[in-house]
Amino acid sequence: MKRHQFTYHLGALTADRDTPSMPRFHSHTVAIAQVLIASAILAVGDGISKHLGQHYPVTEFVSVRMWTFLVFVLWFAHRQRGIRNALRSTQPVKQVLRSSLWCLEIVVFASALTTITLAEAHALFAIYPLVVTLLAVPILGERVGWRRIVSVAIGFVGALLIIRPGVIQIEIGTALILLAMLMWCCYQLLTRLLSAREHFETNLLYMALIGSVIVPLSPVGGPWIWPTATDALWMLALSTTSLIGHMLLVAALTRAPASTLQPFNFSIMVFAIGVGYVAFGDLPDGYTLLGAAIIVSASLYVLTRERQHQSDAGRPD
Repeated sequence: MKRHQFTYHLGALTADRDTPSMPRFHSHTVAIAQVLIASAILAVGDGISKHLGQHYPVTEFVSVRMWTFLVFVLWFAHRQRGIRNALRSTQPVKQVLRSSLWCLEIVVFASALTTITLAEAHALFAIYPLVVTLLAVPILGERVGWRRIVSVAIGFVGALLIIRPGVIQIEIGTALILLAMLMWCCYQLLTRLLSAREHFETNLLYMALIGSVIVPLSPVGGPWIWPTATDALWMLALSTTSLIGHMLLVAALTRAPASTLQPFNFSIMVFAIGVGYVAFGDLPDGYTLLGAAIIVSASLYVLTRERQHQSDAGRPD
């Protein structure tokens, strides 16, 4: 889905109706604050996932999250165009594939958190803008200049500093994070392909329906365990943090363009370090911090070049 489409449809539910009349500086300041708060909330949600993953199958608490998401989307689709109209798709196969990648990426990411720290997970996942840039060439036919290619290569060097193959033993969680990142990249590319042909509500409804079916039926993680009252509340908290965090991001996009907010999205790594230390006593080493800094720098440069490319081509941000 395009950023401006996402903003138009869902942002109206969360943003101030008087936003267009606000001074640009104040509007952007509020948007940045919303992104930072959302990043903190989502980092807490990842901490909850890591906690629950130590006691329950990942598919169990992710299913609760998907069912909560489905309830919200059914209400939203009914309010916008009606559920029956939202189900009509011109590209049903691509919708199913895209939605499957999205929900499986969440399962794989949560599985990775059971073996590696939050900081390592987010540091490696931050390389996804670079991978999307590369995959967009064969899949979408986009052209990439030498500057972006060099930036992508530098970003991969940062990833190697974190992974350090041959120096430390590569954990299964590292491989799972990289797999989740690739799934997310493919999901992003399929979203670009569908955004011009499908309604936003259709994209959202397929995600919710497919996720609420595929995740509970997934054989990953073993049989379900009846949660304690406390852990049931943690599962509900996970679903709530996910919804609130993403609604704040959407609200932020109604106040400022994506290119303005993108650098602040990387703040989730800072919050992940804090959550990891407070909740689990984990702190990243110097190589991880250096690798993360290199990845973020390369990603920001690539995003800046893509923004310039879109501006030259007359496409919306």
